[in-house]
Amino acid sequence: MSKIKNAVVALGVATALGIATLPIATFAASDTQSVVVKVNVKSVIALAADSNSTEVTMTPSSVNTTGLKTKLTVATNNKNGYKLTVKDADSTTAMTSTDTTETIPAVGGTLTAGTAGWNLSGGDLTKVAVTTSDQIVRTNTNAAHTGIQEDIQMTYDVATGAAQAQGTYQDTIVYTATTL
Repeated sequence: MSKIKNAVVALGVATALGIATLPIATFAASDTQSVVVKVNVKSVIALAADSNSTEVTMTPSSVNTTGLKTKLTVATNNKNGYKLTVKDADSTTAMTSTDTTETIPAVGGTLTAGTAGWNLSGGDLTKVAVTTSDQIVRTNTNAAHTGIQEDIQMTYDVATGAAQAQGTYQDTIVYTATTL
């Protein structure tokens, strides 16, 4: 038993000496590290129309100023805002029909029954003839620099000629929303 006792004592002394020879490390009670978290939000814009077609039935020598409407909704998070434009989709600005060679031309101003014509109003436009070039409907510079959503009511006035031929007359126009 004394051999075991001597071995335990020797092991204890060796262990104590080993611990005593380890370097003493100093550890702080706390430490800090800063981390920057970034999110890059890209600019987006969306344009929606409540309908991609609007229609009214008319007789010769009449004017309609309330039946043809489109509600446009523009939404963007762009801090500088947006511009909304309109133009004719092709080189013909008149309403044409496959049933007849007559047309309803695009004309600005107040329309008169008996004289064929059509125009549009809404945003910053009032009774203007559509053209083949972009016309500015609305510009919003987003002074608050926040996300915005706006509804813009467009109205299409139409007058038919005194002897306007029967048929379905139509023209396609294109609205474009662009960030500033």
